[in-house]
Amino acid sequence: MSLCAFQGYFWNAAWLDPSLWETDLTNRSDYDAFAASVASLPQVRPDTPGLSTADIEEAIKLWFDAAEQLVPLSRSFGARNYVLPAGFLERQTLPGHVAGMAPLQEKDPKCGQAAASCDVPAN
Repeated sequence: MSLCAFQGYFWNAAWLDPSLWETDLTNRSDYDAFAASVASLPQVRPDTPGLSTADIEEAIKLWFDAAEQLVPLSRSFGARNYVLPAGFLERQTLPGHVAGMAPLQEKDPKCGQAAASCDVPAN
């Protein structure tokens, strides 16, 4: 299972329970801004008649802008402390958490030695 799949459970839980946005990096106003972004996302389908490349590019930009609002939530202590449902997997915490908003290193030095030393599960 990919890291995004694990994170997706947390994002869904935070969508359903805005109190999960009360973290060291986010608060209720961040949830409200994200919810407003999601509500305004265009529901563009590639087979829509008359759809231009510019329409598609604008829709992609809006989706990326909404997704970018999840970064602080994902880097918060709320994500680090999130507990996956019991019996879901062998682990109950999200793998690969990095706290704070500093840029990520290009390569995690812990993962260079052996796969067992890396916190991100292999697919």
